Amino acid sequence: MKKMVRAAALAGVVALALAACGEAPEEEPPGDTATTEESDAVDFTGCMVTDAGGVDDRSFNAAAYAGLTAVEEEQGITVQLVESTSDADYAPNIQQLVQEDCGLIVTVGFLLGPATAEAAAANPEEKFALIDSTLEEPLDNVKP
Repeated sequence: MKKMVRAAALAGVVALALAACGEAPEEEPPGDTATTEESDAVDFTGCMVTDAGGVDDRSFNAAAYAGLTAVEEEQGITVQLVESTSDADYAPNIQQLVQEDCGLIVTVGFLLGPATAEAAAANPEEKFALIDSTLEEPLDNVKP
């Protein structure tokens, strides 16, 4: 039961972080009654890097991914997942997502803290969310 509550809370945090990174929708001009599915699409990509436990770890990775996919279904965002298999994957995986025009890059696990800090410092225009950790030196573009 405790794990379910924790997973639900984590999914909520991820959803709120994604919502906070969005922009206010532009107002449609009067008389424009576009009702196509395309007009309802959200132009936002939520990206995630797992720690070495992978997305099926039944813990932080799984909960964060469940949160992202819930927002994908509810809001129509695009989700991109990169799974790490070892510590050596963290920095390259984050860098890969920096190049993918993500609206938010979620890094999961305290082991990704140093790689997230390095990428965030080098890319101040990118937004990061770090799950299960904080940075020694806070950065404006990283929210723990």
